Amino acid sequence: MEIEKIVKAINFDPLDDDMFGETFTKKQIIKGFSYESIIPDPIKILPETYVWYLENYGSRTVRNMEFQVHIDDNTMYVVSFDGLVAPQSTWQQYRYQTCTGSYDYRLEDIEANDFILDQKFLPITNESQGKMLVMDIKEDLGSIWQFPSEEDCKTYDLVYQPSFVAKNLTEFLKLLKPIYSFKNTLTEKGYKEIEECSNVWKKNIQTAKELFYNCIDEYEKDSSPNFKEFKNVHEFLNTLASNPEKITINEPRAVELFYLSFGGS
Repeated sequence: MEIEKIVKAINFDPLDDDMFGETFTKKQIIKGFSYESIIPDPIKILPETYVWYLENYGSRTVRNMEFQVHIDDNTMYVVSFDGLVAPQSTWQQYRYQTCTGSYDYRLEDIEANDFILDQKFLPITNESQGKMLVMDIKEDLGSIWQFPSEEDCKTYDLVYQPSFVAKNLTEFLKLLKPIYSFKNTLTEKGYKEIEECSNVWKKNIQTAKELFYNCIDEYEKDSSPNFKEFKNVHEFLNTLASNPEKITINEPRAVELFYLSFGGS
């Protein structure tokens, strides 16, 4: 299978060095996914490559690897990949996130703002504040999708919905790159990171500095400021010390001076 060649090129931690890493027999896979009839016949329904991966690489860690997700025409989401989770964790997450099986009570008690996972999506990585990699097991069988975290949605104005990543697990593994490798590529394509370490990149955004000066420009368009512009902080301080009466207070420029004096860029 093509997936065998792909994973050999990935720098997995040695199994003996991975405290939580383990591989799974076909019997374990069947037992895990058959619990509460989540997937009645998992070996027939689950993609062959996914079963092979669980048997050979299981939940082993892939350190310092990440992939990018195309959220929309303007937004890219860069996600760290820490390996797939064990079958027993997958079925527990599936029941909980879809409110099925012994977790069906959640459907009655769930709050309006809580998200319920569509039953066609099987979580294949650990869930963190709603962020998880999922596999379609009912419609576009084997396709891989990514949910952003609910915190990122609130902070960076993302919509909490799945974004397509790859048509299957093999194609997904081809996307994995060493961490931070996307920075130059995205910059060359015209993307900017919303803020440092946010991992959310947009094309049509302005930096804090650009927004700052735009606000000043807009203010000055709507007012008639009477002030003396200074070339630099030293000129301002010299004037302040020798001829303070020449300084006219102007709020935006005062803020600008404060901003520049503290190394704003």
